[in-house]
Order: sequence, then C-alpha cells, then structure tokens
Amino acid sequence: MLENRRDISTLRGCLEFSKVLFRIVFTPVSRVDSNSMSVFNLPIGTPARIAEIKGGQQLTRRLLGLGLRVGSEVAVLHHRRRGVVLSAGVTRVALGGGVAEKLSVETLGIDGTGVG
Repeated sequence: MLENRRDISTLRGCLEFSKVLFRIVFTPVSRVDSNSMSVFNLPIGTPARIAEIKGGQQLTRRLLGLGLRVGSEVAVLHHRRRGVVLSAGVTRVALGGGVAEKLSVETLGIDGTGVG
C-alpha cells in the first residue's frame, strides 16, 4: 500500500514538473525593438524574423504547428485583403488579418542580420 502512495506522489511531482516545463517552452520571449512591425505591414519579398507573437498560448501552439515560432525567418508572398501569405523556408502559410496583426517581425538585411 505504501509503495502505491509513493508512486502516486512521484507521478504528481512529474506532472507538476511537466506543466512548468511546458510554460517555459511555450511562453513567447519578447524581443521587440524599434525596428519591429506587424507582418501585415511587411512589404512583399522583404525578409524578416518573427520577434514576438502577441497572442495567447492557443495562438502560439497553432502557429508552432504551422512551423512558425519566435525566431523563424519569413517573407510575405502575397497580401490578400487583410490576410497575408508567408513563406517560411519551403513552406507557404496563409494567415488571416487578425493573426497577421499579432505577429511582430523585424526586417533582415541581405546577409540575414537584423537591420538597424
């Protein structure tokens, strides 16, 4: 009986640790500076890096599932009314206007470094 209680206690401890680790991994790091803008305002073809996701955990997870995270290099392929079509590597992703406004990006130079 005592072994089962220890096992349950250990399992609870592991579960709490997983929750803390999950928060650390999925909490966006704000690296926004004066050079950042919304991806919605990014001109077509301009290389940029995602600096911040101004949304909750659900939006962050959804974008991560699409291959977009803080630090990803992107470029706008098309503006579609309020939405945008982004290229991230070999992947193309269409985002609505609401999501596009929540992505802050910083433009990159030709050599891949931040401008400014």
